[in-house]
Amino acid sequence: MSIFVIGEMASAHDGDLDKAKQLVNVAVEAGCNAVKAQFWSDSDQLADRRNVPQYYRDIYKKYQMPVEWLRLLKDYCGDRIEFMVTCFLPEDVATISPFVKRFKVSAFESEANDLLRAVFARAGKRSVIISVNQTPISESLDFLIREMDVLTDVLMYCASYYPAPLSSIDLTKIRKYSDHFLVGFSDHTGDLDMGAYAVCAGAMYIEAHMKLVNTDGLNPDGGSFAHLPEAFKQYVRNIRKAELVSSGESSISLVNQYRVVTA
Repeated sequence: MSIFVIGEMASAHDGDLDKAKQLVNVAVEAGCNAVKAQFWSDSDQLADRRNVPQYYRDIYKKYQMPVEWLRLLKDYCGDRIEFMVTCFLPEDVATISPFVKRFKVSAFESEANDLLRAVFARAGKRSVIISVNQTPISESLDFLIREMDVLTDVLMYCASYYPAPLSSIDLTKIRKYSDHFLVGFSDHTGDLDMGAYAVCAGAMYIEAHMKLVNTDGLNPDGGSFAHLPEAFKQYVRNIRKAELVSSGESSISLVNQYRVVTA
């Protein structure tokens, strides 16, 4: 299985559909497997569930993606790249379901049983990717996964800071999940090499944030943890290099070259 790279646009589109399409293009040109947006139908309900201060309540309202964008962005992606969406409210799972091949749950919602139950019930044979920031995973999440009998889960280790300082990252946690799940890394560091390091640590899925040159400087999703287009291309190239040297293909190539030279 090749490394599955997700370009996270989050709200770096600033509520502008043209910018959202530009971010799709950034992910395509970088060589990502998927591009991911975020959707919530009710900004006040999201703020209430997360118990955040007014500052974040205003942010959720300002950068709320219109439901009409789901179809528009899915169509814009076409066959070029897979379209993914994270949702945060249980009632939104049915809304995004027709537009996605797999589901993604954020670390902040990884203990929200009502949302997880809605996702697992809707997923069917589709995989569910869950970001988590602790090892081992909580007993409640482990029980729910087993109870709902979802066999295609992916756990993505992350440190939920924006940006995440390098001192907060422990990539050895990736392997601690690998006995029972496919594993990945949701990267909030902004470091160009971190995705490659995670691949070498065993991650099969990598998620990282993108932004545009003209993403609003006051937009939290335009922070230093999000890569500008050219930097994001380099980030993905680094992942592909790590994938090559971790797969054994490079060593096989070198052996074959040696045989040719010495024959």
